[in-house]
Amino acid sequence: MKQILIILLTVFTFQVSGQEIRPEVKKLVHKIQKVNQLNSKRVGFTGAITEQYLDFEKLREKATIDELLKLLEYENSVVKAYSAWALVDKMYPNLASLFVEFLNSGETVRTQHGCIVTDSEISSEFYNRVAYQHIHNKLTPSDSLFFLSQKEQLDSIILYGERNNYFLRNALLGNNANPDTYERIRYWAFNKKNAYGIEALAVYQKKEDIADFKKLGEQAFVAIAKFPATEFWDFLLSYKGKNQSTEYLMALAVFKTEESAKVLTEIFSNLTEDEVGSLSGILSDNYCTFYQDLLLEIWEKYQTISYGTTKQLISDISLKAAKSFSIGLLSDEELYFVHKDYDFASVDKILPLMLESIKEYDNSQLLNVCKNRIKISKFTIVEQLMQFIKDNHFTEMSDEIFTRLQQKNQAFEVFHLTKTILSFDNPEDKIKVINTLKVNQKDWDWGNWSGSMRKLLRAYDIEFD
Repeated sequence: MKQILIILLTVFTFQVSGQEIRPEVKKLVHKIQKVNQLNSKRVGFTGAITEQYLDFEKLREKATIDELLKLLEYENSVVKAYSAWALVDKMYPNLASLFVEFLNSGETVRTQHGCIVTDSEISSEFYNRVAYQHIHNKLTPSDSLFFLSQKEQLDSIILYGERNNYFLRNALLGNNANPDTYERIRYWAFNKKNAYGIEALAVYQKKEDIADFKKLGEQAFVAIAKFPATEFWDFLLSYKGKNQSTEYLMALAVFKTEESAKVLTEIFSNLTEDEVGSLSGILSDNYCTFYQDLLLEIWEKYQTISYGTTKQLISDISLKAAKSFSIGLLSDEELYFVHKDYDFASVDKILPLMLESIKEYDNSQLLNVCKNRIKISKFTIVEQLMQFIKDNHFTEMSDEIFTRLQQKNQAFEVFHLTKTILSFDNPEDKIKVINTLKVNQKDWDWGNWSGSMRKLLRAYDIEFD
């Protein structure tokens, strides 16, 4: 494979037949050239499909393989890039050869993906079309295997080249301890001291690499996070008090021992608030019983936690977790709920989960927690809190809700505060709501909220001018 790739890197030029490009294809080419921008399928705030992308799809359907290859020599970079995309989509068998040519040329093209307009190398657009083909087109199992094989070829070209770029990062992180590339990964790790190469080599978890990893000093931390061999522990301790980087914390946390918990707890006392946020995420990723106390301490002092950790703590130490949740929620600080792996919806589940836990295991604090959070919560936290109060019919919260409603609030907050207080179905509350909403009408009576609020109020026979 290595010899083949070297040949590709040195001698390839586009190979095309003598077929002329037909008029109907030329017409599409001229339209694409006139717009002169490589658009992905959906662009702009609305995610609209542009005429330019539709013309690309027509070009892909109408042009033959030979015509598309010939268009790779066209003077316009957008036409070249779209022709390359079409060849990828059509599963042209020599994609690696095309990739080499684009790498060597370094030619750029004006692109728009979503809302982002920028200049990008055609090689980058080509690589991504291969790597993420499943996003662009529906694939059969056979198709998926084809593109997996093609991506492996592209990654091999990158690994055996000398460019240190975006492609190399992807190739190294996607290497997955491939036995065929072990020596080349060692080259990137130890000869070039590439951070991603170091990480990729650690995935092999070969004992014979440990001594060389240690020679890298602090650069070895990313390797230890993937390869927590006991031989590294004393090496890590030698940096205690000298280093508290994210990479160092990750290397310590992956050991999941009583000793690693002790070291991390000592380091925690010296971290900044931002660094504590990183530590919380690292402990969540490496959750174990030894880290429970530290996770709860971070929550109580900084009110930061993830959904997965919240669930795990409730499952493992229900009573202790509930009491800790109460302590954090009784503080006057904003909550900093974090998501993992882009699961943004998970953060909306954390407060309800905590409140249910307190309700079951620390019930004497529940009303105090709710009253405190009514005073200081903002935006979606208000919605979650009001839903819990409404579901549990906590009429004892009426005074606190009214006090909050009389303050300056976002329309979203006014809506959920009003919705909750009206659900108690108390005639006196209803009169107070009307009077309060008249005073702060400018806070909620605008945009789409005017309609939403009036619809809510009409459900309780309340009309507003």
